[in-house]
Amino acid sequence: MLCVSPLHEGKHEQIDAATSAIEKSPSNVHLRLARAEVYLQHKELQACTDDLDFALTMAQQSGTMVWLRARLDFAQQHFDASLQYTDQFLSTKLDAQSRNSALVLRAQCLTALSKNELAVAAWTLAIQENPRALPDWYLERAALQSPADAIQGLDQGIQRLGFVVSLLLRAGEYEEQLGRIDAALARIQKLADQSPRKETWLKLQGELLLRADQNERAIKRFTQARDSWLQLSEKRRRTPSMERLLVEIERGLTKGQEKLARKQND
Repeated sequence: MLCVSPLHEGKHEQIDAATSAIEKSPSNVHLRLARAEVYLQHKELQACTDDLDFALTMAQQSGTMVWLRARLDFAQQHFDASLQYTDQFLSTKLDAQSRNSALVLRAQCLTALSKNELAVAAWTLAIQENPRALPDWYLERAALQSPADAIQGLDQGIQRLGFVVSLLLRAGEYEEQLGRIDAALARIQKLADQSPRKETWLKLQGELLLRADQNERAIKRFTQARDSWLQLSEKRRRTPSMERLLVEIERGLTKGQEKLARKQND
């Protein structure tokens, strides 16, 4: 069977190698499926379809064909069909890696189909069964849940994976939605405590406090962020990202001062 690795060869080299092998053995189903896999990896979906359809004319449908079809249909946004093939694949005896991959695709299909309750259950199963669950899976599930349930699920991810920035920030967003401003601030503070530089996290806290109309606290955070920024080396301060950060800090500080002044004048 032809073996191609996207990590070691470029797209054209992979396809050329697969095509050369097929020319020598045009009726070899395994070679057709190998090239179809390469086409799918590189988003050449019609070419993948052609090779898969040809393979189906040469041999009975196999687990490899079903799994390829499931992923091809998903790439083509045929989510109902992809779900059906994924369920068919999952009904067979699979090794752990194949099952884990299929569980994730099933959750993605249900999410794309807006079957939220089923998708939440599918993401939960994929997370539970996979020893290397990704932060994005927790985020996908959280987006389908109520803020309270989302926070609980994200905290499970944080407990399992550690202080992942995306999980902590998203949990903070849900805390804010529930009006739990101090809890949201605490999420950002955990990130600040893990970072040698504080200015970005102080700015985020300032913006959060501005949205909550806690203007005096916001001003304090923006002032701290500016002070932290000024402690950077001149070379570091002159980088585009740091210059943009200062602009955002100064803008937030000005806005907080204006809001506070208006409130005091009312």
